[in-house]
This record gives sequence, structure tokens and C-alpha cells, in this order.
Amino acid sequence: MDKFGVQKPELKKLAKTPEIPTLIMLNQNNFSANTVHLLGATLKNVETMGERSAAGLKEISGVLILHIEEGGLAAKGGLQEGDVIIHCEKEKVKNTTDLMSAYQGNSWKGRLNIRIVRDQKEADILLKTK
Repeated sequence: MDKFGVQKPELKKLAKTPEIPTLIMLNQNNFSANTVHLLGATLKNVETMGERSAAGLKEISGVLILHIEEGGLAAKGGLQEGDVIIHCEKEKVKNTTDLMSAYQGNSWKGRLNIRIVRDQKEADILLKTK
């Protein structure tokens, strides 16, 4: 079982080690306790009428940005604390599971087209993932 892959020493010098992406797992049983860290942002589900009202949302749905790290990809992309992500790659984002699924399925592109609600207005942002 050790005869897989590149075997010749001269070819091993040329072989590249693959970049293995980080596996992101969420606890499916308890969304309210979850915060997710993605691209330098701390995120959580919109869960209350207060969060819905403050953001100007039509329903209790979306992902609220709690914190943005300086210099992270989220900050460089123009996201701000208090923004709510409602679409990612033209798919509705109801919760962090939807967002992470869209991220994992599209991060190979090096960018994500997202729609946010900021100051009770919708805006489109192109967010780099690399």
C-alpha cells in the first residue's frame, strides 16, 4: 500500500504538494449558539425581530456580520460590522449553513458575488476569497 503517487526520485523533486482546503463544520442542532469565522469576519444568523428591524429586513433571514478583522479579506472587500448577507452567488442566504455551502462551492473562483443589506438598503459586493 505504499506504491501510490510519484515513485521516481527525480520526479518527486518536481511534484507539488496539493493545497488542502480547511473543512468548515457547523453544529446543525443549535444554530443560535453558532458564530462562524470566514475571511476575517465573525458571522451569525439573523434570529430576532430586533435584528430584523435594525437591518431593515423583510423577514428573519440572513447572516449578520458581528466583527470584521482589520486587514482581512472581508474588510478589504468592503464589508462592515452590522451588514447582513442575504444572497451569495445569486442564491438566497437564510443562515450560516447556506452561506458556508455557497462559499465552499464557489471559493475556487477566487471571488464571491454577495448582496448585503446596510443601513436598510441593499448593495452588491464582489468579495475576494484568496
